[in-house]
Order: sequence, then C-alpha cells, then structure tokens
Amino acid sequence: MQPTVAHLTLGDGLRLLSALIWVGSGALLLLRARPTRMTVLAGCMLLANGVSAPAQKASEGTSVAVLGRLVLAVALTLAVLTLSVFPDGHFRPSWLRWLAAVFAAWQVVAAVIGHLRPALDIFGGVVFFAGLGVPLGAQVWRFRHDPDPTNRVQVRWVLYGVAVAFGVSLLVSLPYFAPGWFPSLVASGSPYDRFQETASSLAVLAVPICFLCAMLFANLFDIDVVITRTLVYGSLSFLVAACYLLVVAGTGVLVGERGGRLAPLAGAAIVALLFGPLRALLQRRARRLVYGMRAEPYAALSGLGRRLAAAVPDDDVPTELVSTIRDALRAPYVALAVGSGREFPIAAEQGRVTPETLALAVLHRGEQVGVLIVGYDAGHPLSASDLALLTDLASHAGTAIHSLQLTTSLRRGAEDLQAARERLVLTREEERRRLRRDLHDGLAPTLAAAGLTAATAHDLVRRDPETAEKVLETLQRNLRAAVSDIRTLVDALRPPALELGLMPALRERAAELSQLVEVSVEGPERLPVLPAAVEVAAYRICQEALMNVLKHASARHVQVRVAAGDLLTLEIEDDGVGMSSANGNGIGLRSMRERAAEVGGGCTIAMRPGSGTQVSVYLPISVGVSP
Repeated sequence: MQPTVAHLTLGDGLRLLSALIWVGSGALLLLRARPTRMTVLAGCMLLANGVSAPAQKASEGTSVAVLGRLVLAVALTLAVLTLSVFPDGHFRPSWLRWLAAVFAAWQVVAAVIGHLRPALDIFGGVVFFAGLGVPLGAQVWRFRHDPDPTNRVQVRWVLYGVAVAFGVSLLVSLPYFAPGWFPSLVASGSPYDRFQETASSLAVLAVPICFLCAMLFANLFDIDVVITRTLVYGSLSFLVAACYLLVVAGTGVLVGERGGRLAPLAGAAIVALLFGPLRALLQRRARRLVYGMRAEPYAALSGLGRRLAAAVPDDDVPTELVSTIRDALRAPYVALAVGSGREFPIAAEQGRVTPETLALAVLHRGEQVGVLIVGYDAGHPLSASDLALLTDLASHAGTAIHSLQLTTSLRRGAEDLQAARERLVLTREEERRRLRRDLHDGLAPTLAAAGLTAATAHDLVRRDPETAEKVLETLQRNLRAAVSDIRTLVDALRPPALELGLMPALRERAAELSQLVEVSVEGPERLPVLPAAVEVAAYRICQEALMNVLKHASARHVQVRVAAGDLLTLEIEDDGVGMSSANGNGIGLRSMRERAAEVGGGCTIAMRPGSGTQVSVYLPISVGVSP
C-alpha cells in the first residue's frame, strides 16, 4: 500500500499547487487590475479553473458528483468565453458567440448526464476541441491583424502560455503514442509516468501565469526575451536529452552488457562537448526567429546581396528589397517608394500599416532615388543599432534601385530609339512615295506633253508658221508650270528661306507674322556652319512653335532666342495664357519633339497655365551629316 499512498500524495500535491496558482492569479487579477468587463471575466475564469479540479475530485463517487461536474463545465465555458473575447471584450469574429453558446450548453448537458454513450462521447470530444481550438485560432488572427500594439502584446502572452502548456505536454507524452516501443517506460506508476504527470501539470500552469502577465504586467516584461529564452533552453534540453539517450542506447547495442558502465560516461562526455555549440546555434536561431537579423548586420547585408545577385526580374527588385528588410528587422510594416525629384510613389510594401513609422531617404552617390518606410510598434521603438542596420540596408537598396532605374531608362531609351527609327523610316518612305507621285502624276506628264508640243511645232514651222507660233506659246506655258512644280518640290525638301542662313530665315518669318503678334529674334549675326538636317529641324520647330502661339496662346509678344556653343539652343517664349497638361500631347508638340530627337537633340515644353509657354530646344552642332 505504501507506493499507492506516495502516488496519491504526489497527485494531491500537484492539484493543490495548481489550485493555488490558478486561484491566486485570479484573485490578484481581480484585486489589482482596473475593473473592466474583460478583467472581471478573466479573473472569474481563473478562479473557476482553480477550484474545478479539487471540487470534481472531492465530489467524485458521491451523491453530489453532478455539482463537481457542473463546476468543471462552468470553468471550461468561462475559458472558451474568455478566449473568444480577449483582450478587448468583443467577439471577433462575431459568430464566436454562437460557438461559445453551443459549447456551454453541451457542457451543462454532459455534466448533468454524467456517463455518455460512445456516439455522444465522440460528439463531446469534437465540441471540446472545436470550442478551445477555434478561439485560439481567432487569437492568432488577432495577433496578426489587430492594429493596437498593446492588444497584440497581451495576445502574444496568452498564446505563449498556451503554446508552452501544449508543447511540453505533447513532448513528454510522445512515448505514450507508441507504447509497444517503450512498455516499461510508460507503465502505470513508473518513474517516467510520474514525471509525465508532473511535467504536464506544471506546464498547464503557464496559462494562468501568462494571463496574469498579459493583463497586469504586459509592459513590465519583454515577451520577446521570454520567448527567445524558452526556445533556446527548451530546444537545448530536448536535444541534450535526445543525444544522451541515443549515445547510451547506441553504446549498449555496440558493446553489450559490458558497456553498461561505459555508456552513461560516454553519453555525458558527448553531451558536455555538444552543449556549448548547441546552445550558441540555438540561441542564434531563436534570436533570428524573434528579432530577425538586428544583431547580425553583416549577415543581413550579405543576405540582401545574395538575394539581389539572384536572377530576379527587374519588376520584382523592390519586392525583394522590402521582403529582405522586413525579415531582417522583423518589422510589422515595410514599404519602398521609388522615384526621382519630388515624386516617390510606393513600388512595394508588406505587412500592416502601423501608427509609428520611420521614413529614411534612399540615396545613391548623394542623389535620392527612393524612400524606405519602416513601421514599428510604440512599445518596441527602433534602437540605435536598428537605425544603423537600416542605414546600411538603405545604402545597398540605393545601389539596387539606381541599377534598376538605369536599366529601365536604358530599356525605355532603346524602345524610344527603335520607335524613332521606325518613324524615320516610315517618314522617309512616305516622302519618297510623295516625290514619286508628284513626279509621276505632275511633272512627268507635263514634260511628256511638252515634248509632243515641241515636235508638233517643229512640223508646223514651215507649213503653218502662225499655228506653230501658237503651239510654242502653249509649250512655254507648260514649261513654266513644270518649273513651278519643280520649285514646289524643292521648297518642300528644304525651305528656300534657309538659303540665306538660319538667323535671316527666322527674322524673315518673324517679319511675316508682325501683323498678328510681335516677334523678336535674338541671336548672333553669324552662326557656325550647321548640318542641313539641324538647320531644317531648328527652322521647322520654331515655325511650329510660332504657329501654336498664334492658334492657342493669345499672346502679345513672342521672344525667340538662339545661341550656339557645343549645342545649338533655341528658346521660344510667349506671354500668353499658356496651355494645360491636357493639351501637352498634341500633334504639333509631338512633331517638335520628334524633329529634335531625329537629329540627336531634345525638346522640352514648359506649360504654365496663365503665364505663357516656353519651348526649349537643344540640337547638336555636328550629327555626322555634311551641310
């Protein structure tokens, strides 16, 4: 009888300790916390779970056993209700209230009935696990999506307590899933059986303690430190025990009974050798899991370099940067805005937006190429080491963004060049077609008719001089028309005004428009010898700009300024009403840009609604074309 008494004494001691911690946590919560609906509910839940086990044990086998079962039903119902509304007192999602109601009703029914039939017992198991598992899943969802950092810390404490209770209980119960492998180990009353009962009972006590910490001391203890150390020492204990058992078992198999004394010594020696490296490895892994790469800046930077060096499509580079930075800092929110000048639209973002954010300029050789936005919780501000790591990461991100922008710019430039070449080929072919049509349909018939007329006049000169004279007059008219057509074709190829040079041509054009608007032309009297293509482009652009002023600007004065240095620059500025951005893509404006691009130059148009328009053109002096 002595072993049974010792076993009962151990069980009674565990129940007494459990009741004291549950009841003590509930009483402390009700006495110390500010009375709210949530604190009262949680305190009552802790008290009920503290007295449920002793009450059920005391009433078991008596006439009031139903009362003990009802106390347990109330305790479980309060636990489900608390998990459903924690930490703000609201059901989220709202249908959890119906789950709690069904769970409560079933617990009362099961307590009154007592022993259940197998089918009802299975149904009761489903209700039990659903009633506890679904609210726990809702708590995980709250932790990931709740915008309030205080609520997330409280939820994290509760989830930590449940994870410790479940993890330890599952770990020490693993041999019971395969009792045939360990018959003596899992036998009732064995040392391991008592150890399993003790470990499971003590692990469950993490739940009331964590509830108390969540509602009274959430900001007093850093939950991240608690989780990190739990992961390190829990994993270390498991691995050390596993290594010891494997060494002892392996030595026994290899050496046999003669190694009975050698096996424990060998196991202890190997565990001693592995303890230090295992602890360092687990500590580093746990720190990375909770804090990211904050304490390992070199590893964070090398990880970013490896991810950028991989074959990542250009469009995915911002996403890779954001993902790497968020993993390195374990930040709730990270966004990357990419642009230039004053416009930086967000290119990629991950996580939930937090009230507290830090905006860090992303630079490349002193030029801002983006903005890195990092969100953090008010309870966990960024430290000096975090800021230093962010600065280094932003520097590497600046290089990657600049490369991305350069690649995009080169690709866009290549596309624009290809489009310009296609337009140039099309324009050339259209010009050739026009010349062919004009020569074939206009000049060729005229010259052919002139030849026939000359032959007729030759035949009539001696026989009928008067008629021959009339025919020659007709021939003269036809030849004058042919000469006019030739001049028209030549003028279309190159404006005749340019025969005297660009500056005289511009002044002549200004004089022609003087009756409609005042045009002043400023520039050197003599320009360097310009390629024909550049000269024509400058004249046509100025001509188009002046026509736009007459059509749209309602201007009184237009200023044309010409300068020649390394480039030929041309500015046309008016004092009219300007143009809106909606008119900035018209055919005329696009034609000016295309003419400048065809000779390797550029054209910018500054439209200022209400204060005029300025056209700025720069053209190369030499484009490899002889004048």
